[in-house]
Amino acid sequence: MSLTLKTKVGDTSTWTMTLKEDGSAKNLTAASTVKIYTRKYGETALTTDGRSCVVSNATAGTVVYTPVSADVLVSGIFEVEVKVTWNDASVSKFPSDGFGRLEIDAALG
Repeated sequence: MSLTLKTKVGDTSTWTMTLKEDGSAKNLTAASTVKIYTRKYGETALTTDGRSCVVSNATAGTVVYTPVSADVLVSGIFEVEVKVTWNDASVSKFPSDGFGRLEIDAALG
């Protein structure tokens, strides 16, 4: 999954993500939960700790997350990981190599 999200400080608009495996959208029909994790680049503390995403199109691998104000308090570059727990209790993490990228820019007003 090549994932780059861009937003601004204080913007709680929905983030839409397509989860991919080997370049193709991952079918999420058998997903029981999808959660998002973020942390500021170079730090260990999570800024978004396992908040729930909504599967908006299971066969296309599309999930959405609506951030809360605490997710977008400060500007910077953040790492993103999405954890899918399947109906059989197995777990997959996206992307499977490295992390996605979240860029939060300062707001002007």
